[in-house]
Amino acid sequence: MRALILLLALAGSAGLQAADADREAVAEAERLRNQAPGLAQRDGDRLRLGLLDGLEPRVLVDQPTCDRYENCLRPRWMGLRIGQRFHELRTDFYEGDRWIWIDRHSGLETAMEDRPRTAPGERHVLVVNESEAYQRNGLWLWEVTRQGLSLRFAYEDAPFRFVAWESPTQALVMRLSPDPTRCRGGWRGQAYRLRVRADQGGRLERLPQPARCLAFAAEGKRRA
Repeated sequence: MRALILLLALAGSAGLQAADADREAVAEAERLRNQAPGLAQRDGDRLRLGLLDGLEPRVLVDQPTCDRYENCLRPRWMGLRIGQRFHELRTDFYEGDRWIWIDRHSGLETAMEDRPRTAPGERHVLVVNESEAYQRNGLWLWEVTRQGLSLRFAYEDAPFRFVAWESPTQALVMRLSPDPTRCRGGWRGQAYRLRVRADQGGRLERLPQPARCLAFAAEGKRRA
């Protein structure tokens, strides 16, 4: 009986993953249809990305075999960012995902642990991650320069949660710290409010506000 229940659970999980993959494929196809010819297109398991300055197009191939963790890759085209300078991709792994920006002027790739948050004015890009497993937790700040994305600040100490950009050079985030004595009920912890300063090379400032209890991410994915 237990074996049958386990089998049904695995089958249900596989069915949900297949349904998610189908929805993502449909959403990507819609995004690609709305783009000018040559910018990005998919042919089966091949994604072709147009570059600039005489560079050959970049071709990415799905690797859905999942015979090894690193082989289970499915890049999805999410659109163009920063004045159509960067291709934005989300690559799904067996567990978790990663975001990638490809500079159309150079072809250089920048891998990110979660969805990039672009500042007003599009001069800075912030990424924060909150995961129980599979991915790095932390905070990363890039500056958009003529040469591409330049990493200005990184803090890989604890889970962070994005709140909002306050201005072109300031963003609010929350740093999550497990505290079972004060925050009970599953993966919960204290959240401290901080300000990310993109000026002066990038730094964090603790705001004088009391911490509050928040739920952490579950199964490597962020809770809403």
